[in-house]
Amino acid sequence: MRVLLFAFTGDPSRSPHAPHNIIKNCLLYTGTHDNAMTRGWLESEATGPERLILFTYIGQKISPDQLPYFLIRLAMISIADTVIFPLQDILTPGAKARMNRPGTKAGNWRWQLKRDQISPLVTKNLGEMTVFYRRTKKSPGKKVLPVEFPE
Repeated sequence: MRVLLFAFTGDPSRSPHAPHNIIKNCLLYTGTHDNAMTRGWLESEATGPERLILFTYIGQKISPDQLPYFLIRLAMISIADTVIFPLQDILTPGAKARMNRPGTKAGNWRWQLKRDQISPLVTKNLGEMTVFYRRTKKSPGKKVLPVEFPE
């Protein structure tokens, strides 16, 4: 199991969670139910050094709402056999959607998906990335257009 968020604490050149160190036979997550969703992590939990490592690693400074898309793309292009994204990273609701805070009794497991939260754009983008990066067993045999990201 590898978690991309863990790649940006400490030295990413040695981190087993850094995209360039991912192995084929693993499950790769952008984050898990026990840590902040990626947007929330960058908004409120990432330290100054972690932000610097992240921005250096991806080659640019990005906003918290862009981070989930960058990590999903890094996971998709990795050699990991299986990539898994928490729905909160796909929908990018931020810190308010955190599922669990280990060691606390109150406020956990409250976030729920609402029927209208998965927009056609989200479905289209995830589907196109899945095909483009060959993460599906069935290829539709059509050209995949660039993914559109919300502003």
